Amino acid sequence: MKPHLDRGDVPLFNRYLARGSVYFEFGSGGSTVAAAKMKNIRRIYSVENDATWVSKVKTAVNDKDRVTIFYIEMDCGETEWGNPGSRSTYDDWVRYSRALENLSSEEALEIDLFMIDGRFRVACLLNAFARMSDAALVMFDDFSDRPFYHIVLDYFEIVERGSRMVVLKKRSVPPPDQTLIERYEKIAQ
Repeated sequence: MKPHLDRGDVPLFNRYLARGSVYFEFGSGGSTVAAAKMKNIRRIYSVENDATWVSKVKTAVNDKDRVTIFYIEMDCGETEWGNPGSRSTYDDWVRYSRALENLSSEEALEIDLFMIDGRFRVACLLNAFARMSDAALVMFDDFSDRPFYHIVLDYFEIVERGSRMVVLKKRSVPPPDQTLIERYEKIAQ
């Protein structure tokens, strides 16, 4: 299982993964497996909404002791990749984008590398803003060609660009307000 990234972004992903020590990702898969192979990564947290996919990822990960997968049921069933199912609720979507709240404040502040590659990407990152360290870096996949995601640039600055992925760092600005976050918690992109 390999990361599902644009070919031009794989070196960028690997370079930042090699610098990290505690990794948190929204959307599991090949990125989870790659992180588990890195000896410098001492802890991995992954958020996933597809039970079948969770099973495949767990099978592919060789060092399960370092990996915690937060499975958020969203009744995916037979839908397009990662979309919430027809019986999923707004509460399910909120639990997904707020999954960082499953960790203590101390655990959240230890995270030095995030990967945004699942559903509700804008909401995930905006929700993480107040709980993440100022030094943490964020790899955001499919960012360059999806202007819808660019609202996060009000709160994060681009450190490096790949072909579709960008690496972001927090700006020294107040956190996003709850009204803005709630708007994006309703959009699965």
